[in-house]
Amino acid sequence: MNRFLASTSALKPSAGLLAFFSAFMLSSCSRRTAGGSLTLWGGIYYVLALLCILDIFRQPWSLGKKLLWILICFVPFGIIIYFLFSGRGKA
Repeated sequence: MNRFLASTSALKPSAGLLAFFSAFMLSSCSRRTAGGSLTLWGGIYYVLALLCILDIFRQPWSLGKKLLWILICFVPFGIIIYFLFSGRGKA
């Protein structure tokens, strides 16, 4: 239980940032059909982007490096770039 509380307390300062980027992703026009429903690839992208962001928060990097990688995740093919070139360590 203490491990869970320690991990959630580290995310509190970044909750606003996560909310901003979530709103940014949800307002993007390329992941929804004309009828307003989410496409299959859009759903897959959301899941991968969420996993990418959670993985970034678990890394022992500085805040600046984390923010840079989060911004890279939002460009086209940014998730692929992150998983190929980030030099991730085990958290």
